[in-house]
Amino acid sequence: AVAAVRLAASAKLVGSKQERYVVADLAFRDDPPLRKDCHYEEPFGGLADRSRCTFGDATAIEAILWGDSHADHLSGLMQAFVAEGHARGIIQRSFSSCRPFGLEAADILRQNDACMEFNELVKSEIADLRAKGMKGVVLSSMWSAVVQNDPLQRPSSASAEGPLTVAEKVDLTAQALGRVVAGLEAQGLRILIIAPTHIMPRLVPQ
Repeated sequence: AVAAVRLAASAKLVGSKQERYVVADLAFRDDPPLRKDCHYEEPFGGLADRSRCTFGDATAIEAILWGDSHADHLSGLMQAFVAEGHARGIIQRSFSSCRPFGLEAADILRQNDACMEFNELVKSEIADLRAKGMKGVVLSSMWSAVVQNDPLQRPSSASAEGPLTVAEKVDLTAQALGRVVAGLEAQGLRILIIAPTHIMPRLVPQ
């Protein structure tokens, strides 16, 4: 990802159509750096060794990138952040279509078993890394999909009935995320939540 960005930055944007196409095509084919080893799909067989999933020094992890495929797409940025000397180590933990909500939010959004197992393992790893000096968590997910597509439900304590309104879905998503953040902040961690990113309606470079 870093190489593609540098290539694009050095390209002559006023050059020929072919030159511009080559740059766009390289960027399109540039997979996130840790996708093969550290971005998970079903069936889930457990977390890979930290050394394989860490940018920089795996013995000095300062932050964790946690989320779904949107987090995976940010991994090149984490790689560059470490390479530029802003952090000694950042570990990636991402799982396709798996929002970073664990059991603390299961009454609002119960995800499939593999996703829930992944999130609980990540939460345990966060606690362990915090004890070793980790300072922060970067949360990234397709938040719009939670509101639009995911099977949200009212907590058992809710009095409302009938289909969920859009406003309720937004509120429930915020509640679920708030519980996750509260648990992390209780450990003294700093949290960075990545806002929703634009979804391209067509495959680049079409």
